[in-house]
Amino acid sequence: SGSALLLLLVIVGAAAANRAHNVSISSEAIVMSPAAMVKSSPDRGGLDKMVLHEGTKVWVEDRAEGWSKIRISDGNTGWLPEKELEVI
Repeated sequence: SGSALLLLLVIVGAAAANRAHNVSISSEAIVMSPAAMVKSSPDRGGLDKMVLHEGTKVWVEDRAEGWSKIRISDGNTGWLPEKELEVI
């Protein structure tokens, strides 16, 4: 059981390190849709927060199931479908 516990500890530690690395790296992206509706949650049923237009630069802070959590220069955040962004 000690070996199994050690293996579990290594796996959990690796997953935590990977998550911390992904969160610390915020990549830049450009909105590619003529008008992209930013949502409050990563699904089509989320509340509309704002509209971003083609060419707007955003920072990708997280990803979930085909959605990207973005932050714009004024600090506002929300979710966009990944297909509406081009990472630079």
